[in-house]
Amino acid sequence: MPHGFCIRWSWDLLTLYVVSDGLIFLAYTYIGMSLMLFAKTHKTLVWSPLLWLFSAFILACGITHLMGIVTFWQPFYWIDAEFKGLTALISVGTVYYLAPRLAMLLQLHSHEELEDINQKLNLEIEERRKGHELLLKLSENIPGMLFQFQMLDEGRYEFPYISNGVKEIYGLSPQDIYDDSRKMFEFIHPDDGKNFCDSMEQSAQTMQVWNYEFRIILPEKGIRYLFGQSTPERCKDGNIMWHGYITDITTTKNIERTSHAQKMESIGRLTAGLAHDFNNLLMAISGYNELNKFSLEEVICENCDAEDIKAEITSNSSQINMACLKAADLIQKMMLYCRRDNDGNTHNPVLNLNDKIQENLSMIRGMMPSTVIFETHLVKQTLALPELDETNFNQALINLYVNARDAMNEKGKIKLSTEIVNIESHCFCCKVDLKGSYIEVNVADTGAGMDSSIASRIFEPFYTTKEVGEGTGLGLSAVVGIVHKAGGHILLDSEVDVGTTFRLLFPTELQ
Repeated sequence: MPHGFCIRWSWDLLTLYVVSDGLIFLAYTYIGMSLMLFAKTHKTLVWSPLLWLFSAFILACGITHLMGIVTFWQPFYWIDAEFKGLTALISVGTVYYLAPRLAMLLQLHSHEELEDINQKLNLEIEERRKGHELLLKLSENIPGMLFQFQMLDEGRYEFPYISNGVKEIYGLSPQDIYDDSRKMFEFIHPDDGKNFCDSMEQSAQTMQVWNYEFRIILPEKGIRYLFGQSTPERCKDGNIMWHGYITDITTTKNIERTSHAQKMESIGRLTAGLAHDFNNLLMAISGYNELNKFSLEEVICENCDAEDIKAEITSNSSQINMACLKAADLIQKMMLYCRRDNDGNTHNPVLNLNDKIQENLSMIRGMMPSTVIFETHLVKQTLALPELDETNFNQALINLYVNARDAMNEKGKIKLSTEIVNIESHCFCCKVDLKGSYIEVNVADTGAGMDSSIASRIFEPFYTTKEVGEGTGLGLSAVVGIVHKAGGHILLDSEVDVGTTFRLLFPTELQ
């Protein structure tokens, strides 16, 4: 009989049963269908099968509540029992699937935890984005290109990453290399190809940093010199990946070649200048030797004064000896270019300035034409310069004398003076402010003089106003080095058609 007889068709109780079961049926149906729709639209979810089981179980439960309403008026108890049996099977299957996975479900994070994880992930993503942007900026601003090169099995290889710098070097885009990695190696110079491969193989075997300089031939730029450096790393799959860079060093190579040529030219000019100075000393020795020969010939004459001739020969021999000493000093000067004392420094005795000027002047007079007049004014005090090397000082004076002679076309007056001065000015060469007491060595000539444009460059190495082959341009630059090394400075006064005055200033030290 219908289930309604069991409650004696009590309308209030019957209404409660029907309304309750109806609402449960509707709710179960909605929940079950919603879970089915969610599982259908999210097929990739790990828990998708469980969602389908839950939705089937909930829908089956809803149908049993619907049958509870039906059986109040129709005794379809077998149908009701069959739906209950189906619900039981689905529930057992759900339990069977859920039981071994319950521990995993319990480990699922809460909403707060997920929010925290999501925030950390966003920060990590932002850091990686900034790192990627920084890498792009660096790769765009550093010369050359950054790359990752991976050697695969069976002689295959690839570039997992390559920066935009490849455009400047090879004229290719990164995508061109990704599509065909062989394009980069097609440009390698034939003579460098084998060595290039050998260097990579050696780096792979030893896991040492790869350093290699090689050439490439580009259709438009021709031969270019490149330098590469990268660090090898063994990946989990056993392959080797290099992280490094390649840069174009063609300009540097050209500068090196030019610099080498300039060095050779400088050495040639320096040798020519030293040879010129040495030749002047030899001329002085030869000249005084000839004078001695003439004096010896005069001894034969009956009317000659033997004492005068002896004095003349003695004087000439003294000048020859002095020239030989100067030649030895010049050789010592040349030796200073290639060696130092054991401690790396040169040690010189305290230089008495006036004495050395007098000795130097005696030799210089024999080197100068008779049309050049010397005028000297030396202070009476003994001027001691402990920091000034004797050979260097002699060389500086010779350079100034020769420069004055050339400026006067071997005719005029050279004035040489020393004095103690109080000065407030600045060095013509290094522009350092000068104020106080200094020992001044003044070398002036009555030559052609210079205008400001020439005077501003006169101390530059290899700069000369003389014809080719007549000057090296090293003389005055050497003077600057000698004076500055001794702690001194230089003042220059020059006027066109009047003359030039070089004023060498040294720190004061009186004895």
